[in-house]
Amino acid sequence: MTYAPTATGNKLIYPEHWQVLFPGSVRTGVHGPHSGPYKCCSQFFVAASPTRSDRKLMSSMLAVDLGVRTGLALYGGDGRLVWYRSRNFGSAARLRRGVPSILAELPDLTWLALEGGGALADIWQREATRRRIRVMQFGAEQWRATLLYPRQQRSGKTAKQNADELARRVITWSAAPKPTSLRHDAAEAILIGLWGAKHVGWLKSFPAELRR
Repeated sequence: MTYAPTATGNKLIYPEHWQVLFPGSVRTGVHGPHSGPYKCCSQFFVAASPTRSDRKLMSSMLAVDLGVRTGLALYGGDGRLVWYRSRNFGSAARLRRGVPSILAELPDLTWLALEGGGALADIWQREATRRRIRVMQFGAEQWRATLLYPRQQRSGKTAKQNADELARRVITWSAAPKPTSLRHDAAEAILIGLWGAKHVGWLKSFPAELRR
């Protein structure tokens, strides 16, 4: 699929309601739904180890399933998943304090892929822009239309199950650590990152193991 970007100042707006923000740009609109409200909770969950000693990251993309409970997935420049996790910040204030440290731990980060919009997206976007990290922002309907059949999304429960199954195939294909359990926000972050890796050209096509 070919995209024809339209220049608006120093921001590129792409078809299908997703956008790319370059360092120093100012976002004037929000694309995609805002997911909320959120419940406060102090629980912290890590789906898998956040480090991979066997892969040198010359560039990387962090995919974020927005929420106070946040799904995170890191992809290397080869288009494969490196690590994934779910973290519950408990409040927007704690999220605001936590985002700088998350991005600081990823010195090779070149892309941030955000699903959704709203105040929580703004927190990530501002910190990424400060660090001169490019930001891709889009709605869930973009990656779901590419990665899931309509019949796989007929109900919320069905969509969740199919997203979980596909995320597990991505984990296996990437030789990433297998989860003891996989939270839905982490699974969605994995698929957000897979879609993002394809659309920035890190994957020429989706591998046969992942094709629906």
